[in-house]
Amino acid sequence: MGNLVDRIIKGDMRAFDDLYMKYKLPVMAILSKSTGVKGDDLIDLFHSCTLALLENCASGRIKEGSLPDSNIRAYLIRTARNIFLAGIRKKERYGKFMLPLDDPDYPGDIEKQLAVDTADPNYEEKIEQVREAVWNMEAPCDELLMLRHFEKRSSEEIASLKGYANGDVAKNMVGRCMKKLKVFVIGKFEELGL
Repeated sequence: MGNLVDRIIKGDMRAFDDLYMKYKLPVMAILSKSTGVKGDDLIDLFHSCTLALLENCASGRIKEGSLPDSNIRAYLIRTARNIFLAGIRKKERYGKFMLPLDDPDYPGDIEKQLAVDTADPNYEEKIEQVREAVWNMEAPCDELLMLRHFEKRSSEEIASLKGYANGDVAKNMVGRCMKKLKVFVIGKFEELGL
């Protein structure tokens, strides 16, 4: 059968599905106890750490033979904790500021997702800056965000169109693109004094 990570590095997505199912419950149980995260946020945290592992396999950061099956659980937990702590630091830095599109499964319009007051005198300009930023993002984020938020495609549809293993992976990818968009737009808002 072979080492799961080595099989993923060689492009075996069934190995990724096997890894995901094998470690989902034990890793989530440990993360719930150590971070206090529950429900959908806990699932999202697990998705993020497995997606990070997949990206590290694809990019060559994880080399063949460097992560035996006996160390996968520890790797996922460590990665998830790092993601969790980075999220806390980011919230402390940016406060409760939200952008449109923050919830990748929100079915509504972009305008309804903005967590700033619609009476804000800069509301329209902020909306336009977000739209422009989405259009100017690099692949695959530009297409993922347009599929999800402009064409209102489900995570499962996006997974099918983009060749991802399942809807959870697509949702995670959209979430990562949202993080990139948020960093860019917050910088743009600060630059424009909005």
